[in-house]
Amino acid sequence: MTHYMKLFKRNYGIFSDDEQQKLRTAHILIIGCGGIGGTVAVMLARSGVSRFTLVDFDVYSLTNTNRQISCFTATIGRKKADSIKNDILRINPEATVTAYSEYLTHDQIACIIPTVDFVFPAADDFAFSLFVFRDARRLGKPALLVVPSGTWAHVSVITPESPSPEDIEGVPQLATYEELRNTLEIRRYKFGTYFYVPIADWRIDYYRAFVEEGLPPAQICPTVWISSALGAFEIVKYLTGKWNPVTSPRYWNITRDKITINRMNGLCLHTLLVWQRKVMWHLFQTRLAPLQKTVQTTWWKIWHRWWKKKEERSVLHEHPSPEGRLTETGGTDYYNALFTRNSGIFDDFEQERIRQTRVAIIGDSGTGEVLASLLARCGIGKFIIAGEDTYKPSDMNRQIGCFNNTLGRNKLDIIHETLCAINPDIEVTPYHRLPSDDEMEEVLSGADIVIPAVDDLAYSILLFRTAKRLGIPAVLCIPSGTTGWVSVFDNTTPSIEDVFGIPKLAYDHLTRVMRTQEFRCAQYNYITAGDWRVDWFFDYFTGKRPLALICPVEWLIAGLATLETIKIISWKWHPLRAPRCWHPRRGKVSAGRFGYFVRTHRKLGWLLFGSRSGSRSHQLTHFVWKHFFAYQRRREQRRASQNVLKPR
Repeated sequence: MTHYMKLFKRNYGIFSDDEQQKLRTAHILIIGCGGIGGTVAVMLARSGVSRFTLVDFDVYSLTNTNRQISCFTATIGRKKADSIKNDILRINPEATVTAYSEYLTHDQIACIIPTVDFVFPAADDFAFSLFVFRDARRLGKPALLVVPSGTWAHVSVITPESPSPEDIEGVPQLATYEELRNTLEIRRYKFGTYFYVPIADWRIDYYRAFVEEGLPPAQICPTVWISSALGAFEIVKYLTGKWNPVTSPRYWNITRDKITINRMNGLCLHTLLVWQRKVMWHLFQTRLAPLQKTVQTTWWKIWHRWWKKKEERSVLHEHPSPEGRLTETGGTDYYNALFTRNSGIFDDFEQERIRQTRVAIIGDSGTGEVLASLLARCGIGKFIIAGEDTYKPSDMNRQIGCFNNTLGRNKLDIIHETLCAINPDIEVTPYHRLPSDDEMEEVLSGADIVIPAVDDLAYSILLFRTAKRLGIPAVLCIPSGTTGWVSVFDNTTPSIEDVFGIPKLAYDHLTRVMRTQEFRCAQYNYITAGDWRVDWFFDYFTGKRPLALICPVEWLIAGLATLETIKIISWKWHPLRAPRCWHPRRGKVSAGRFGYFVRTHRKLGWLLFGSRSGSRSHQLTHFVWKHFFAYQRRREQRRASQNVLKPR
């Protein structure tokens, strides 16, 4: 096994050798290495992409801390492109990375585009990115569109044959970059983004300051990482040919409560908003412009007052008593500077609740690490973390603290260092081993929220049971291949055993059951919904291989779990409680309910094969699985042969 294969070993549970080789040889151009561009670059590097050209003249500032993957106290003032290049080479020393840390013009970027396979314009200056999209279309290269704002975002692949980003977003197609940039910055055009308030959850006063005083867009970490993960996954789809990417005129529409694939000019609210912006732009070019300006100003005054009252009523409804709301904030000026971009979404009291919350993350799996980092970037001020593992080369494809200079080191130590590098004032209580059943209550009793993050599902069930007994909400975050589940469990919800169809047994007995081949076979949805390769799953249920995992999906699920955690803490929105859940599968993300069929099937499987009375039936189930896997293997081979014939 080569060094490259050791680093990205877990990818091969999803990708064939040919598909992984397509990722390895692909050349990606990223213009803008900030919150979106930098995160996508690192996700692609952990997916196995080995050739990058990075363009960004900006440096990290304190206000980047709340969302940007390589922004730490030690990197403030450093060039973003150089920092991301360094991270990529620490992930894969064999990678080829060219970083331009100075300003490049559109003509200079256009000279680079023909040499790459995929373009990602991710500059903070949207007008600049739109002209890069035009060059990519003219030169026949696919490009990725990611537009985040508050709790809302759009993601799509723009091919040379598909409608442009201007068509999706309702932006005027002007002749020059300077003209477009000046247009997007004028007050009357910014009013066309008023949907940032009801859809992207901007606070009305922050939006007013954005329009009239030039404040930057409100952004929070969960949305930035969710949209980045979907964007990285779309690039992976396109490059490998394993799945059909979401290409324009289709696009991902992301909000705090649902993620859907919409179509341009389809039946959705966004279509109305796009056409309103287009009509408004054309009217501004006619003699009706002065009248429209008067109408717009009058409408804005009325709408602003109405929404502000609505916002105040909502706060009173969410915090009906004085005890339910903090009376003063205790954040330092430094803390407030770190998380200033959060202020467009959270008021002072909500941010203070976030700061004072203590989160217990038990386990040092990939999801646990990413969750800890994302929650720290949201402003969580107190953590309990527990784990005992060290980094291995096979962790490189997804674990946020795994680099070539941290291999062999204790994961908990790296997580602790990472959290302090994000916020030096953070409080971290580390446990360098997983608490036993007898110790769980003592460890978790000081927490406000519990997040089990261990690969052992039986141990996670113990943590959920303990949290329920203590009356503490717990967040489920389980990735597997391209599928997974995220949900919130508390005293009002069913148990995790009920929603997954798992027998309610003591830990030792439960562990024995869940390690049997029969129970692992019942997880066949890892193939049908999670896109596992059949041979990898066959080795998994015989105990020879671990879970198949890829970075974009695991970090997407961690981003969704972060969002649900922040919902619980801030009291601003209602979390997605069991039996409802986030469930990515087959390239889609639904906010639905745990599957009834899977739950019932597992319960039936336990009754037939998990108990002593059912042990005589094992030969029958082995016969069924043998033919099921043979069918799946033939299906997989047909799909692989079709992908070989399909041009990239």
